[in-house]
Amino acid sequence: MNYSESETSLGRVVVVGNRVFINGNELPPCPATGRNVTTINGKVYIDGWEYKKGKWCRTLKALWHIFF
Repeated sequence: MNYSESETSLGRVVVVGNRVFINGNELPPCPATGRNVTTINGKVYIDGWEYKKGKWCRTLKALWHIFF
């Protein structure tokens, strides 16, 4: 199980496996496993998925953060 923790403008972001918590509030489960976790400018990217408008979306921007 993967674990990641970071401080962002959103607050404290914790990722455990595919479960994501922002300031203690759990987001819907991410379809990915949580191996590559990036938080930039208050946005959360996990394995090519971006949390956007209350759901996880597969976006080109999120795929970009996997490789670069």
